[in-house]
Amino acid sequence: MIIQIRLPESQNLQLENQVQICLVARQLLDEAVERQQLEKNPASAVRGFSGEDETTHLALTDEQAQALLDSIPTNTLSGQRDYTMILLLLRTGIRRSEAAALRVSDLTMRQGHHVAIIRHGKGDKRCIVKVLVDVRREIDAYLEQLRQYHTERCTRLLERLECQRERLADEEYQARRATLIEQHTMSESDGLFVRVRRGEHPTTSKFSEAPYPSDIKLLRSSGKFLQKC
Repeated sequence: MIIQIRLPESQNLQLENQVQICLVARQLLDEAVERQQLEKNPASAVRGFSGEDETTHLALTDEQAQALLDSIPTNTLSGQRDYTMILLLLRTGIRRSEAAALRVSDLTMRQGHHVAIIRHGKGDKRCIVKVLVDVRREIDAYLEQLRQYHTERCTRLLERLECQRERLADEEYQARRATLIEQHTMSESDGLFVRVRRGEHPTTSKFSEAPYPSDIKLLRSSGKFLQKC
């Protein structure tokens, strides 16, 4: 069977299918040897398959990846968010949708290493990826900037609400105050990368991959930037 799938007439099979068939056949023959149904595996000397890399993904060089990061302005909250997200994509190799779905609580420590928990990876599988120290440092800086923004904005809005207190019924005042505090209090269940409205107003809604161009797929690069899930 293995010899047959190496013949020219089998070339209409995709390389991935040929490799899978060969692997299964070898495993079955190995099992037959263990059960003493065969003296030896007749496929043990058959060479594996080789072929061109069929991936549609292009890889960035280290220089291109660094140039991409350098092109992102980090003097705004949205810029800091974008820089942090793209750095995370570059250094871990996770998918855009996986990064967009991350919560603050998904960043944790395991066996002395910083990690990110991917709750719904490819095939809806859960996996854990290592986050390098420099990446975690940028994430922490972004979160600190986000918390600072929420604190300062909440203080200003509460002061403004206090000026309107005499014109509001006590029940309405308390409801507005509670709403403001809730909107500007970050929790562990919040999305890590949040939307930022015009005027640098962050929201609690999760960031989506829609604003990013399709060529962000290039960020799934090989080499030192990639640490696949």
